[in-house]
Amino acid sequence: MSGIDPKGRRPSRGSQLLQDGLFVVMLLLLAGLSGWLAERHALRFDWTAGGQHSLAETSREVLATLDGPLEATLFALPGSAAGERGQALLERYRAAYTALRVEQVNPDLAPARVRELGISTAGELVLSYGDRREVVRELSEQAVTGALLALAREAPRSVRFLAGHGERRVLGEANHDLGSFGQELQRSGLDLAPYSPALDGRLPDSTALLVVAGPRGAFLPGELEQLEAYVEGGGNLLWLDDPDLGRDLAGLAPRLGLRALEGVVVDAGGEAYGIGNPSFVVVGSYPDHPVTSELAEVTLFPQARAYEIEPEHGWRVVPLLQSLPRSWIERGPLDGTIRQDPGELRGPLTLGVALTRERPEGAEQRVVVVGDGDFLANAYLGNGGNLALGLRLVNWLVADDALVNIPPRAAPDRNLALTQTETAAIAFGFLVAAPLLLLALGFGTWWRRRRR
Repeated sequence: MSGIDPKGRRPSRGSQLLQDGLFVVMLLLLAGLSGWLAERHALRFDWTAGGQHSLAETSREVLATLDGPLEATLFALPGSAAGERGQALLERYRAAYTALRVEQVNPDLAPARVRELGISTAGELVLSYGDRREVVRELSEQAVTGALLALAREAPRSVRFLAGHGERRVLGEANHDLGSFGQELQRSGLDLAPYSPALDGRLPDSTALLVVAGPRGAFLPGELEQLEAYVEGGGNLLWLDDPDLGRDLAGLAPRLGLRALEGVVVDAGGEAYGIGNPSFVVVGSYPDHPVTSELAEVTLFPQARAYEIEPEHGWRVVPLLQSLPRSWIERGPLDGTIRQDPGELRGPLTLGVALTRERPEGAEQRVVVVGDGDFLANAYLGNGGNLALGLRLVNWLVADDALVNIPPRAAPDRNLALTQTETAAIAFGFLVAAPLLLLALGFGTWWRRRRR
């Protein structure tokens, strides 16, 4: 703050002290004002390519369905890595939902609450909304948003899986079972249970969706009539069909305005995706439908069947999944070299359809038929967008159109790959150019002061 006035006189010592004091006071006021503004008006910027420090749009959509106080109780030791990770994660949710209240509890000092809430290990989280509560075992955005999705549901949706005929088991661990997919459905708050027409009789009225996943065995007399009565009565259905399976259900397709085509859909161009088996069909484009309009990933269907659409019985049919034009229906063996023979139907072929019609009471009945159940099996669920498609199908079928599960997000910017030239340029900049620039600035300042 020192200097010379326009008349060439230097300021007095008292004036200099006054100027310095005012400068310090103004600096302190500026720092205090900045802190006050930061406390009341937080600005967050996430420049990571994967958006790893901000909520995904699907998480924000789930938060938008909530209306009221939301409490998050984090059970973690003070200063622990789990506590810091949990607080950072919850801060993102609090920035998007101001009615969120976060509390961290030391599990060693609150054994009664740990037992009451069912906490098994430190680092777990309890979300409370109204009179409902969800325990989150994994501190990830996927797990937290899945729990919020369960809380956002007005009531648990009951999903029943047909059983007793060799179907894929909803929580089974075999490669062909649906265990991993079933766990994802449970995380989203759905109530899953097997259903045997012979043992359980008529489906409960509370059933939101019936899933038929590749029955291999024969049906008992009267079981098919129960299934057909469920559909005719307006029940929602997800039918995961497979070639050469579920022959007893052949009469169900005409009731839905569909005709199953004999043979297996093959796609000899799958090698471009690193797929050596031509019976693995790739689907990469989707129609403008609530299930698929936001689906960006390709999906993979091992040994699928195709359908022809013959709308009747008041159904509105939308082809959801279609193979590429290069595909065809193979009616011969799938061993050795596979070529299209004359007369074999060429693609694009319809692998999956969505059907809707009005119920007598005014609500919409929804049915989805997919000519392959393997795409949701444990062995293939992780391929492309298979999991995302399956979750969207179920959410739409149980009439939770706005509630979608969030898929895990990768962080493409965690690894920095540099060429040898780029590495040399950075090294030169920091080790040579930057020191020389500092020396030049220092010499220039010294020279300018010396000439005064």
